[in-house]
Amino acid sequence: MSKTPAYEEYGQPERLQSMQGITPEIGARIGAIITFGSAIEYHLERYLWHACKLPYKNVRPVTDLKKITDLIKMLADHAATLQVAEERSFLETWCTAARLAFEVRNDLVHGLPIKMETTVVFNRNSMWEGEERKKHFSDFWAEDYALDRMRAFMAVLMRSIIELHGGLYKLSEIALQPLAVRAVREVKRTLEELADRSYNPTFEMY
Repeated sequence: MSKTPAYEEYGQPERLQSMQGITPEIGARIGAIITFGSAIEYHLERYLWHACKLPYKNVRPVTDLKKITDLIKMLADHAATLQVAEERSFLETWCTAARLAFEVRNDLVHGLPIKMETTVVFNRNSMWEGEERKKHFSDFWAEDYALDRMRAFMAVLMRSIIELHGGLYKLSEIALQPLAVRAVREVKRTLEELADRSYNPTFEMY
């Protein structure tokens, strides 16, 4: 009979995960959102090299060690210079959607998980002990529908940036694809409404 490793006996990961309300199903959805985000960051950096004609071979590219928010801003700045309205609109919409989506991703990665009855809530930048924070408090309620929706949102952003970086479609082509354009717009619009949920009367519809 094999002895239980000390890290399993002491850590008790399944018990702690259960205490936090992170079921295997919730964990799988969170894992997908986070890994989609990592893929977006990878392909976005490399798309910037080509779109902005940035040197990267045998040198340290200017994108190295940049935060995802900085990479998104670089693409937004590039988009603003484009002459073709459809191309400019597609990238600007993508950038706004990505910025908002990564706010949620950061809630999941950096937020404190707390079990609230049947839901786990991720709380970021809490100020519960009277401390001050540079950024405002934010939270994400990891209910099934919310996780499924965020996974789909990240999938839209990931697929589109992979197709651009990989050369499957040129920007001039994907910017005219009705389904891709509609999907990115829906992600942007929904995330904008959720970000403004304190004032948005349509929040309940989501």
